[in-house]
Amino acid sequence: MCKRNVLFLCVLLTFIAGRSGFLLADLTEPIPGKGDQSVILRPIDKLEATVDRILNILRDIKSGKSLTQNNSVEIRDAIESSFSFDQITKRALGRNLGKFTAIEVGVFTKEFTTMLINTYVDKFLEFNITNVAFEKEVFLSTTKMEVKTQVSANTGGFAVSYRLLKLEDSWEVYDVIIEGVSLVGNYRTQFDSYLERGSVSKLINHIAEMNKQRE
Repeated sequence: MCKRNVLFLCVLLTFIAGRSGFLLADLTEPIPGKGDQSVILRPIDKLEATVDRILNILRDIKSGKSLTQNNSVEIRDAIESSFSFDQITKRALGRNLGKFTAIEVGVFTKEFTTMLINTYVDKFLEFNITNVAFEKEVFLSTTKMEVKTQVSANTGGFAVSYRLLKLEDSWEVYDVIIEGVSLVGNYRTQFDSYLERGSVSKLINHIAEMNKQRE
């Protein structure tokens, strides 16, 4: 992996650095169409449509248009249509989930989701991601699969895989693997370290402050 890609991973997967020091019937989903008709998409197709939608919005921003409240909402809606942030949050907290009250889990999920989406958008813009090629989907079990992609950016090409979980009638992303490094695993390690010396409320407030500073 080239030096620039290492830099990309460090920036994209770091939580607090620099701020605090710490079958087809089962494989398709109906997408609303015109009238009573619907378009059936496989998980890989749905995810590709989501990423393409985000790229198109960000290309407009890169061409000189500013990031407005409206397209911020559009990006968030697009990401949330394919990502399960409840699952991402629970897996990132891991054993620490039991330290949270139900109310704290709700507040943390909201702030963590906002931070992840902000980071996702910022890095797309910073590294000028120009294309995401969707290569294939691989079953990990009857309820889990991995969608493999190759990303083209100004730092060079690198592999990104999306882990998806079958939730009722929908396949949703619960982890992102960048050049073999798990987003969820990375955050879990950092949350473990933070909560060994800090409280749940301090962690929530820290992430909320990060989000506020970005506004």
